[in-house]
Parts: sequence; structure tokens; C-alpha cells
Amino acid sequence: MDAEILISDQALNLGGFVLAHAAWSISDADDGALLVPLLVVEKSGERRMSRFEAETQEEAIACGFDAIDRLGDDVEVWAFAREALMKGEDESHDALVVHVWAKGMSDWIMILQAYKPINSERPFQLNSQFEVVIGDATVEDAALAPLSEEIDRGINDHPQAALMWNHWLEV
Repeated sequence: MDAEILISDQALNLGGFVLAHAAWSISDADDGALLVPLLVVEKSGERRMSRFEAETQEEAIACGFDAIDRLGDDVEVWAFAREALMKGEDESHDALVVHVWAKGMSDWIMILQAYKPINSERPFQLNSQFEVVIGDATVEDAALAPLSEEIDRGINDHPQAALMWNHWLEV
């Protein structure tokens, strides 16, 4: 699968920005608090953000996906951030998941960033590098480098999170 054909730089850039915003939003939340799902849409060069609150996290996420379904053809690019559990080899991890799409893409892709929420024993931490998933496959290291560059540009465009990103990464 050729990621260069399926993914636009504009989508990756917005995905990085929204990932950064999601991390910044949850970085100082009380232990157990969940990210309020958020959708950022670009149309005619302008960004618009919507958040989705509901009785449950599942309902809020469903509201976000419903909003995506109603966007129509005139939207240039969108990125939707939510929270999930990532299954690791030994345990599951909290993760931020950003779905991104731009005109010309056959389907969205996902950017996944595992993290450890703030608690009384440690500050908020990002668990190493984000992952990119296209279809059902995680993009491997060699193919990830060009995608990561554009995602990193989006992260660095976020005025607050860009200052904290390296601090949040586990060493």
C-alpha cells in the first residue's frame, strides 16, 4: 500500500495539530477524566472546532462520527480526536486516536498516541512515538518517516502543546 498516494500532507498536518490539541487538553485533567471528543474541519482555509459531550464517552464519540457523516463534499480536510485503549503485548494503554481525512483520500487514516494520565505519582506522559494506521495495518518505520515529518509540523503549529511535547515524551 503506497501511503504517498492515499494520504495528503494537509490531512497529516491537521492530524498532528489536533493530536497536539487533544494531548494539551487532557494533560492536566484529573485522574480518570476522559478527553471530550473534538472535530476540527478546514474549509476555504479556515478551521472550525466542535466538541462532543454526552452522557457517556461512547455516545460522545458516536456524535462525532455522526457529525463527520454530515460534513458533505465541500469540506477540504477534517481531523477527529477521541480517546481509546491501545492493546499492548502485556497490557492496555490509554491512547489518543485522531482520524484524519482530506479530499482525494479513499478513506481516513488514524494517528494513535499512547499516554499515561497525570496522577499523584507522575506527571502526564506520552508513551514514545505515535503510530499511524492505514486500513488495518500499522505503518512500519521506513514508511513512517515521511508521514511523521508532516504530523510533527502540525504538532509544532500548536502554540501550547508544541512547547510541552518533548517534555511529555517518555525518556
